Amino acid sequence: MAIVLAVLLSLPAPVAAQSASDGAPVISDVTIASVPYANGAYGLKELIQVTFKFDRGVVGRNLFLSRLALDVGGTTRQARYNGFHRNGGWLYEYVVQAADLDTDGISVGTDALALNGSALTHHETGVAASTVLGTHAIDNAAAHKVDGSVATALAVESVDVLSTPAGSDGYDVGEKIRTKVTFSRPVTITGNPRLALTIGNDVRQVTGHPPSWVVDELVFAYTVTANDRDADGVSVGASALTLNGATIRDADGTDAALALGTHAITNASAHKVYTPARITGVTISSNPGANGTYDAGETINVDLSWSQRVVHSGNGGWPRLALTIGANTRQVPWNQAAYGIAPYRYSYTVTASDWDGDGISIGADALTLPAGSHLKGNGNVPAVLSLGTHAIADDSGHTVRDGTPAFGTVAARPYLLNVAVSDELPEATGGDAPVTYALTGP
Repeated sequence: MAIVLAVLLSLPAPVAAQSASDGAPVISDVTIASVPYANGAYGLKELIQVTFKFDRGVVGRNLFLSRLALDVGGTTRQARYNGFHRNGGWLYEYVVQAADLDTDGISVGTDALALNGSALTHHETGVAASTVLGTHAIDNAAAHKVDGSVATALAVESVDVLSTPAGSDGYDVGEKIRTKVTFSRPVTITGNPRLALTIGNDVRQVTGHPPSWVVDELVFAYTVTANDRDADGVSVGASALTLNGATIRDADGTDAALALGTHAITNASAHKVYTPARITGVTISSNPGANGTYDAGETINVDLSWSQRVVHSGNGGWPRLALTIGANTRQVPWNQAAYGIAPYRYSYTVTASDWDGDGISIGADALTLPAGSHLKGNGNVPAVLSLGTHAIADDSGHTVRDGTPAFGTVAARPYLLNVAVSDELPEATGGDAPVTYALTGP
């Protein structure tokens, strides 16, 4: 197994007990961050990771010259700088050799970090950082023994769901579920392996996009869709990892075993998928009468389509849909009587005071719930009430003109126009402005 020494230079709060009087950054924490693959001891080719933290920001130059000394059973092993670590510091690596043995646990002495011509300085002042570990030195870390005679299999060491749902314990549409597969030692990955993520009754094949450098882990990211639902939590089966034409090998060309074994995940309860019910369509399903417009007494039916079944609960009253008819807004309740025909229908009966020559409109925020009422979809998740892009503006196929004067016969004579009005003229509203009626026709 390989041992990786990751030395991370980060920025926690200053530690007054060991602060340098000249303002130089000092080491404030040293931690062995890696975990042996088996039996508490690093085997052949494993990596040991040690994390350094400084009390303030530092920058490094020519760190490829630096070394970190590990005491492995009385033998000094030099860990090499190998780039910038993903969690904010500088990475030193050491690969366990067959002759390495430490039954007490590795040590990291107070003078273990040697710059050898490289530099670590304050990120603003340029003052050289102190490389003395001091009280943060490590002596015989019992949980980090070494036995290089043990050849650890190149296999999956752990599987973790890294992401966190934005709301409660369930992911919504567009959120990413990130799953990490960690190997027992560093590997080189070519191509794009796949991980089968089980969401409810569906299996989603998630393609990995590994970096070009040597790693010991691979992250798979899946973006939740409107069709995904899992009330128990996502699962990753024992045979979920497949090559998909890729290779996963160590430096010696050994292929990694892909079985997840006991690291498989079953119903991760903190990672449910609760895509809420959303409106997927708004249809005015009724048709105006013989004259092509709705008259008094006629019914306007509006049907909503949902991405999943929604259920009403509570005692505050039924959901309401606001229809804009001319300058007026009509609040229309859910038509329960039509449930067997159209489960989500809203029906409005036109009155004599309604008029809309452009056609009725239904705004994006037209659907509302009275206080104390709830509309929920799968998993008891509240539905999204917005109509979004399904809102309707001035539907010319559904005008409402009852209450407008309907003119009968018009007889033209010199200097005289006789008009027979078959309907009562609507009263003027909105002040004393005059009402003008335009006559059209021959």
